[in-house]
Amino acid sequence: MVKILLSVVASILIISGCADNSSNNTKESSLSKTSDIENQKMGTYIDIIKYDNKEYANLKFKTVDSEDVGEKLGEVKFRVEGSDKPSSYKLVNGDATLLNEGTAFYQVKGKEGIAVKSDEGWILYEPLKTNEK
Repeated sequence: MVKILLSVVASILIISGCADNSSNNTKESSLSKTSDIENQKMGTYIDIIKYDNKEYANLKFKTVDSEDVGEKLGEVKFRVEGSDKPSSYKLVNGDATLLNEGTAFYQVKGKEGIAVKSDEGWILYEPLKTNEK
């Protein structure tokens, strides 16, 4: 019985040692007003902005036509990535996980969302569905 148990433990150790750890190698994000979407895809944070007590996320890399961009809502006041905040940090209004401080964000006409200008165009941040009330 002990031999079987040792064999199972040894097999698990060998298999886990051969596992692909490439997903643990994250590239330091230098997202400059979301100008580099590839950096975001390699990062460890979801791209979120908190505004008016709601969280908006860039999950599907959707774009917005410039004619659908409305008035300026605000600017990012704090960037979480690269800060000394713990992983349990709760976003407050004006925080963003990946966008640089000072990045402006805008209303999207005709839909609930936020638009941010990037080198790729206007990026859509859609409201996250949460259990908060």
